[in-house]
Amino acid sequence: MMKIIELIKEPSISNIGKEGSEAVSVLALHSYLDEMKKVLAAYQKVYKRNPDDVNKESIPSLTDRIMVLEQRTQLFGNNWMLDKKGKYFLVPVKDFEHMNQRRAKYGLNPPACNRLFMPW
Repeated sequence: MMKIIELIKEPSISNIGKEGSEAVSVLALHSYLDEMKKVLAAYQKVYKRNPDDVNKESIPSLTDRIMVLEQRTQLFGNNWMLDKKGKYFLVPVKDFEHMNQRRAKYGLNPPACNRLFMPW
């Protein structure tokens, strides 16, 4: 993962295109925690410079994945898990009441449902 970042320098759309920026995010989500953190920092750097030049949906996804792996409360509600009965539940979200506002900042819609379980 880090060799790719070294090669491309940053995951900006102007540098590697929208699909490339999305692909880096997908690879990062399946990388080691330390690598996820470095890739997230690269996305945040581009976002700070120009929010339209990055796949901004990657920032909440990586942030939540990192937080869950570190056993912290997620911010954006991207992570769901299965309970012992096979039912999905939303991993706890910090300040749940404002989750959709945080999601909107990065172009994300509210989750399929804003309850602590999925309806299937």
